[in-house]
Amino acid sequence: MQNTVDKLKGAKIYVKPVNYACGIACIAMGVFYGIIVITASVPTIYSYLAPLYFAAFGVIMISADLGIQVLVENCNFLDIYAGRGLFNIFVGSQIVNQAAITLGNTSFEPLFKTTGTITGYVLMVLGVYLIVLHCLEKNNSMSGLVGGGVQSSVAKAVITSKLGV
Repeated sequence: MQNTVDKLKGAKIYVKPVNYACGIACIAMGVFYGIIVITASVPTIYSYLAPLYFAAFGVIMISADLGIQVLVENCNFLDIYAGRGLFNIFVGSQIVNQAAITLGNTSFEPLFKTTGTITGYVLMVLGVYLIVLHCLEKNNSMSGLVGGGVQSSVAKAVITSKLGV
C-alpha cells in the first residue's frame, strides 16, 4: 500500500507539463470552436461565448502553473491540489460536452471533436489525480505560496495596518 502511495506522489512531477499541454489545447479548442461558430448556420449565445471561455480557461491554467502572483492571490483554489483538480474537472467536462454537441460544416469539426474529447478526458483524469494527491500530501499547495506564503503575508499586512504594529 505504501509503495502505491509513493508512486502516486512521485507522479506529481508530470502535473505541470500535462497542465501546460492541456492549457495550450484549451486555447486551440477556443480557436477551432470559434471558426466553427463563425461558419455555423444557427449559433446560440453560448456558442459565441464558449470559444472565449475555452481560451480564457487555457490562459488561466498556464498562468496558474507559472505562478502568476496576481492569479494565485485572487484565486487561491488554483494553488491547492483539490481546487486545481475541481477546476480541471470543470473545464474538461465543458470541453467534452461542447465537442459532443458541435454542429458545424467545416473541416475543423472532426479535429475539434477528437481533440476536444481527448483533452477533456485528460483534464478530468488529471483533476481526479490532483484531488487524490490533495488527500495524500501534507502540504496541499502546488507552488508553496498558500498556507505559509500568500495567506500568511496578507494576514500579517492586515494585522499590521489595523494595529499599527
